[in-house]
Amino acid sequence: IRLGYEQIKSAVPLVSPMKIFRSPSVRPIAVAVRMLRTHPEKHWTLADLARDLGMSRSSLATHFSAYVGIGPMEYLTSVRMEKAAHLVQNRHDLSLSAVSRQVGYSHTSSFVRAFKAHFGAPPKAFGNQGGTDVAHAAAVPAVIGLELAVPSL
Repeated sequence: IRLGYEQIKSAVPLVSPMKIFRSPSVRPIAVAVRMLRTHPEKHWTLADLARDLGMSRSSLATHFSAYVGIGPMEYLTSVRMEKAAHLVQNRHDLSLSAVSRQVGYSHTSSFVRAFKAHFGAPPKAFGNQGGTDVAHAAAVPAVIGLELAVPSL
């Protein structure tokens, strides 16, 4: 089955809101999710993200994985690939170099390798086909409730 970007995005697993609202540690994780989704182009490191949140790297990694289901850097890669897929499919005026910069990659070759590893096809093939095989797509987990837990920054 071949699905487009919106169909893949709508098929992602959801994190239970009940799990999220039981812990006082949700606020920094919600802030982290918002930061990564809002600025995927930034050259994030786990140390920088933890410092910005006032947490240790291990605490951030542990709590993030518990709430989101994957680690912060893996989540960032998924966010970047989600945005890249959208750009490749909808912005034919952008070069691969421009897309790679908009999603946080300094080198186009690194971006193409990451995209192919994530979706199972290079960006040009993905864009030309209008979607990807769901078996190869690792969509961003939808984090229900985290956005509600944090007021706008």
